[in-house]
Amino acid sequence: VQPSVEDGRFAVKRLVGDDIVVEADVLMDGHDKLAVQLLWRAQDEDSWQHVPMVALGNDRWRGAFRPERLGRHVYAVAAWRDAFGTYRSELEKKHTAGVDVTLELEEGARLVAQAAEHAPKNAAADALHKLAQLLSEP
Repeated sequence: VQPSVEDGRFAVKRLVGDDIVVEADVLMDGHDKLAVQLLWRAQDEDSWQHVPMVALGNDRWRGAFRPERLGRHVYAVAAWRDAFGTYRSELEKKHTAGVDVTLELEEGARLVAQAAEHAPKNAAADALHKLAQLLSEP
């Protein structure tokens, strides 16, 4: 993870209002897609802020944040297997190749229904339920 001064032994210094650009090597086995976020907070705060990081290629990711006040800030990189991104990529490849995607649409319906069950009860959750229903229709 960069920037880092002697592997985190010393603080990275920036001016208030300047972006802190963070890069990290993030990888995993297989062909699944990754989701990567940059998390940061002022050291005296409890809640983290986050932004998605962008893939630069060759397992390198970049994100940036801007401290809004003076004082120490901490940052971290979080990464996980992106189930929906992996699904979307595989569906697109099969559709482009002219392969029957009936089973993949059923899998997508389950994926969306699962997301709807875990989503906060609001209009977005309702839209996810409707999409899951549309995907499961023949």
